[in-house]
Amino acid sequence: MKTTTGNELYFVNYENLSRLAFQFVPMEVGEKREQSVSEHKVVGRNHPVLQSTGGKSTMSLAINLYGEDVAQRAKFFSQFTMRDELNSSPPRLKIVWAGLIPDNSLWVVKSASPVFSLFNPQDNFAPRMCIVSLDLIQWTPYNYSFNDVKLR
Repeated sequence: MKTTTGNELYFVNYENLSRLAFQFVPMEVGEKREQSVSEHKVVGRNHPVLQSTGGKSTMSLAINLYGEDVAQRAKFFSQFTMRDELNSSPPRLKIVWAGLIPDNSLWVVKSASPVFSLFNPQDNFAPRMCIVSLDLIQWTPYNYSFNDVKLR
């Protein structure tokens, strides 16, 4: 598979270490950090007392795939939305992108939405192009502090 990234940007399945290189650099990568806040009403107070109850970091991006095996490569992302065992933790994905994503971060695929196009009539109408929209949630084994996020 030809890439425009020199195989320097890629996804790694953290469970079995299989990997898929970015074929093209995504046009956009959206990041979002949100906090869950609980409101506690207090008698005689004009505003509720606010308490943080956690939060999450998310990322969204669209991956462009082009070539003869796009349906198979799109399944690389779909596999992360499936479970093998009832009580197992979700599979984790590592994204190797030194200029954007910290080395120690792992992600869980919340959704993978492939859209296929350029169907080839000479090859049983197999698709030649696919855009996979990914919504990811950061997975972490510990509680990040203010300074951890600030320094990233």
